[in-house]
Amino acid sequence: MSDAEGRPAMPAEPAFREAGQPCSEARFYALACNPGRSVAVEACAGAGKTWMLVSRMVRALLDGAQPHEILAITFTRKAAGEMRQRLERDLAAWATATPEARVRELCLRGMDRPQAEAQQAALGALQERLAASGREVAISTFHSWFAQLMLQAPVDVLAQMGLAPGVQTVEDTEPWMPMLLRRLHRWIRQDPHRAADHRLLLRRHGASRVAAWMRQMLAHRVEVELADQSGVLEKSIPGAAACWPECADVPDPAALILRTDRHDVIVAVDGKKDESSGDEEQ
Repeated sequence: MSDAEGRPAMPAEPAFREAGQPCSEARFYALACNPGRSVAVEACAGAGKTWMLVSRMVRALLDGAQPHEILAITFTRKAAGEMRQRLERDLAAWATATPEARVRELCLRGMDRPQAEAQQAALGALQERLAASGREVAISTFHSWFAQLMLQAPVDVLAQMGLAPGVQTVEDTEPWMPMLLRRLHRWIRQDPHRAADHRLLLRRHGASRVAAWMRQMLAHRVEVELADQSGVLEKSIPGAAACWPECADVPDPAALILRTDRHDVIVAVDGKKDESSGDEEQ
């Protein structure tokens, strides 16, 4: 559901907060839509973040920013397309709206009334101004933006990063997954210890589950590499002693079954198993 202005409908008492403290809706949008402030907004899906981002673009344009000086980045092409469609739709609507309607729209976007009255004419002319400039607001995905940076980067910078000139980003890695998995398996086979660990995983968890884990690792390989480099990956796995205190004084949990003082436990377990087997035979 949406309100008359196109924002998602809010509950009667919305939980707007500024720096963790409750605030009014008017105060929230006065802060969030002000292009002169750096803000971070947290909200659930459908709360109106796209509306707010486009509102910040409009406010920045009214403050004198040129279209190409604004960059909006999102994760998916769909989200980028929706953002651009909303901007174009709003600009077209404001070009034919009454002055009072434009004042109301600007007040919703954090302006006080005197400021909105002073800017309403510029809001109505904003569509024509952008068309005359011949430039668009840059609304892109992360992949597309990084691709543009790489195309414009000096050759020596690319060489330092280990990248060839003309390299392209890949947004959909699924078609490349079979090749990546083959390379991963070759890398595993090159080291006897890695190969042994891989065989152990296959015996314990099955081929399909291990393959699914590998696909997830490849899909998040950048995060995995960064976590490994910073030591977070190793620290995220608790040691055996954290789960079994008796493992604290041995270098390897497997050493427990080799200790002479544990022989009675092993014999007792074996004896219990034999007794139960005898009962079943009777």
